[in-house]
Formats: sequence, structure tokens, C-alpha cells
Amino acid sequence: MNTAVFCVLLCIGASAVSAASLSSQKGCPPWKPLAECLVAPCQVSRCSNMLGAVCHNDYCGGCHARWFVGQFEVTNRCTTNAAPSITI
Repeated sequence: MNTAVFCVLLCIGASAVSAASLSSQKGCPPWKPLAECLVAPCQVSRCSNMLGAVCHNDYCGGCHARWFVGQFEVTNRCTTNAAPSITI
């Protein structure tokens, strides 16, 4: 039984460390913690009026789809008819 308890504590600790390291890998600032989303934001977002725009999922502080043409962000120029994504 002690082994099972140890394994549960170890697994929970490893999960917390994994989430923390993922947050730092994503470069999220402390005031915008890494979000867990039910769906990838780019799966429910479109930017049809910006030809060649490429979507990047942004999980810092929520579930956001950010659109780029080359290195330039064009998210504000996109018209969005997407359903809102749900953060868990």
C-alpha cells in the first residue's frame, strides 16, 4: 500500500513539474498562465480575408488563435465567425 501511495504522489508531482516546464517552454508570462483547451484554437478559427495567413495556437492566458502572414501578425485583420473555445 505504501508503494501505491508513493507512486500516486510521484505521478502527481511529475504532472505538476511537467505543466510548469511546459509553461516556461511556451514563454508564458506569470500573469498569463498556460491554459488547457478542449480544442486547439486554430481548429475553430478562420482568417479567410487574409490570403496565406497561418494560424498558431497561443495558450498563454487562454485559448487564442493568432494569425500570421510571414512574420507579421494579422490577427486583428481577420474576421472571425468561430465558436468560442472553452478553457478547462
